[in-house]
Amino acid sequence: MKPSTVLKKARKLIERGWCKGPYATDKDGNEVDQYSRKAVNFCAAGASDRVCGKDDDLKDECFSRLCAANAISFTHQRINKATILKRVDRAIALAEKEGR
Repeated sequence: MKPSTVLKKARKLIERGWCKGPYATDKDGNEVDQYSRKAVNFCAAGASDRVCGKDDDLKDECFSRLCAANAISFTHQRINKATILKRVDRAIALAEKEGR
């Protein structure tokens, strides 16, 4: 699977439910593993990982594009779902521009 395809699928997960901080949360907001059946809300990295499964190389490719698009932040920024979706769109555009 191409990184652009992964990121498009990850975006759909984020549209359905987004969380800030943990990779994934359940319906009650409790942190869960991003691969758990209970996971319903995802951060950008968690959604991408969920779609990639256990393919570490693909995860790394997607993560680097999310970082380049500033969809992943290591600081406590004021951020919301709409901003994240715009940044994921930017990551998708980067991957598509690279033919990935």
